[in-house]
Amino acid sequence: MDLTNVISLAISAIGCATGCAALFQTRQANKLAKAANGTAEKSVGIAEKANKLASDANEISEHANLIAKRSLDTGADQTVYQWAAWLDADDSAIIVINDCALEARDVHVVIRYDGQTLADERRVHMAAFGELPLENDLFMEKLQEEAANLSRSGIIGTPYIRLGIHIVWTSELGVRRTCDCQQGFGYAKRKKVLS
Repeated sequence: MDLTNVISLAISAIGCATGCAALFQTRQANKLAKAANGTAEKSVGIAEKANKLASDANEISEHANLIAKRSLDTGADQTVYQWAAWLDADDSAIIVINDCALEARDVHVVIRYDGQTLADERRVHMAAFGELPLENDLFMEKLQEEAANLSRSGIIGTPYIRLGIHIVWTSELGVRRTCDCQQGFGYAKRKKVLS
């Protein structure tokens, strides 16, 4: 065996050992790559959940901001509305009046007598000093019954009916308001302030 063969054999042995080491390292690298891929898949799932949570948090904060804005609007809305009504005996109608210089929106008026609803009316917009007539023959029937009761009992007085008037509206600044009152109405055309 000569020197060239010995050198070739040594180089072959070194190459074989290097190849085995490389094969072992490649195997380890593949295992680490698989573990990294699994971790990456888990992190993608976690990132998707985090994005969903962030989206939900943004939606909740938008709702919170809307509630805070409404609260500020309510606090800033110091406008005073005045409502009034009178009985139109000729038409058997209660005329409800927005008796101030402010517009009202989404107006809902309910008039009740002795537990019975006599009128229920909605209006999208009611101008400043605007009127809403609520007609019902029962207004005059009830007033005539009261007059007959007074006459039968011999009591001297002016007949009237006591009505519950309930008004719900939205102010110019967007705040829901209510006015609930009891008021007596007779034959005289007198405007009654509702408060």
